[in-house]
Amino acid sequence: MNSEKHSLKVERTAHYFTLGEIGRDTKFVWLACHGYGQTADKFIRKFDGLNSNEHFIIAPEGLSKFYWPGVGGIPVASWMTSRDRLMEIEDYVHYLDTLFNIYSNAYHSKTQFVFFGFSQGCATILRYLAHFQPRFSHIILWAGSFPRDIDYRNLQTYFQQGDLHLIYGTQDQYVTTESLDQEKLFLQNQSLTLKTHNFDGDHRVDKKVLMAYLNKILTCKGDL
Repeated sequence: MNSEKHSLKVERTAHYFTLGEIGRDTKFVWLACHGYGQTADKFIRKFDGLNSNEHFIIAPEGLSKFYWPGVGGIPVASWMTSRDRLMEIEDYVHYLDTLFNIYSNAYHSKTQFVFFGFSQGCATILRYLAHFQPRFSHIILWAGSFPRDIDYRNLQTYFQQGDLHLIYGTQDQYVTTESLDQEKLFLQNQSLTLKTHNFDGDHRVDKKVLMAYLNKILTCKGDL
């Protein structure tokens, strides 16, 4: 006798963290997605150097949890795995959209939206953007790549509304010269323009480097 697989939509509780207070003085609203094996409460600390009156940061936590580096380790989160990937993608893009719209009453015409992803969070944030197409001023990807299952040529107008940035460490074991060349070729074929920046470091969000780049990225338009 063979087993048969079924799927069932269920309600569950998601967790997220915020930094700053959203109000009339808020200039930037962030949606920042952590990487594989991280938690949102620790990830959001990377942004605590920003002016809390001008920046409101929302850091969602991945729905999938596990122990790292194994049983007895600390609980961490992931956005998805290759198992049932399409369903997991559907779940998290709707989760992100629901979360992002919780604060929509406080958004106004001058609000600038910044979408930030680290590592696995890069593909996560890009899939959300491609699916729901919220307006943005900046997309900042840190040590990640564009998922190849999206046809960005059909989204050219959308992605041209703001700046796209990639930041990576020159010693990052996951971002090699070969992978960067492949990324540039893919983006060229997809008619996307990406500004790249690097720093002396490995596969992590260096807080000092982050703050230094944000001071440039968020205050300048055009080439950096």
